[in-house]
Amino acid sequence: MKKKYSKTKSKNYIHLIHPYEPIFNSESKILILGTIPSISSRENGFFYMHNKNRFWPIMQTIFNVKFKYKNNEGKNAINERKNFLINNKIALWDVIHSCDIISSDDNSIKNVQVNDFKQVFLNSQIQCVFCTGNKAFKTYEKYCKGLYDKKCFCLPSTSPANQINFPFDKICEIYKENICKFINVENKSDDNKNDNKNDYKNDDNKNDDNNNNNNKNDDNNNNNDDNNNNNNKNDDNNNNNDDEKNENKNNNNIK
Repeated sequence: MKKKYSKTKSKNYIHLIHPYEPIFNSESKILILGTIPSISSRENGFFYMHNKNRFWPIMQTIFNVKFKYKNNEGKNAINERKNFLINNKIALWDVIHSCDIISSDDNSIKNVQVNDFKQVFLNSQIQCVFCTGNKAFKTYEKYCKGLYDKKCFCLPSTSPANQINFPFDKICEIYKENICKFINVENKSDDNKNDNKNDYKNDDNKNDDNNNNNNKNDDNNNNNDDNNNNNNKNDDNNNNNDDEKNENKNNNNIK
């Protein structure tokens, strides 16, 4: 007999201490903050590693890159994402250092202690803080706003539960619009734009070749038509000759 497993998530609180250090260096220009890592992110060893969370797909879209490793592919995936952040001058961490939470439910969070951002701000060029979702933003505003002289803005949550209000194209536009104020991401797509232009050129050349082939076909068709016309003329002449012969025969008969 098969065992029955409940699909209901645990309703028990756990005390969670943030497992990761902030990702940044001296050239980081913006800081992106969530609340605290979910169960999937803790299992996979890094931020936003739930396979349906849209954070990393959004980043790949904005910066026109494609990650080689999936979220659940261990150290290779983690290092790839760390390098991406550092190379693009993005610092990444979370607002909350510790809290009581049920499962991965941000709405259940209580007994909050926030992270200390002094060293992050002192040892970087961070000009602005972005929070991914209302919970992170409200927590930062409540506990951190008076401590630091950095502007903080709320971006839509990258959770799949937020997809109805913010479809993928829309949320990418919002993130890009805000990030572009501090990081030049336009140049990141120049190569892709050139590739697209080359593709268009190739398509145009293909179209020209097709047009040339079509023109050749048209010429051949015209030649065939001319030949057919000539053949028709010959047939007409032959018919005329036959008619003349018949007329002569008739005339002879009449005679």
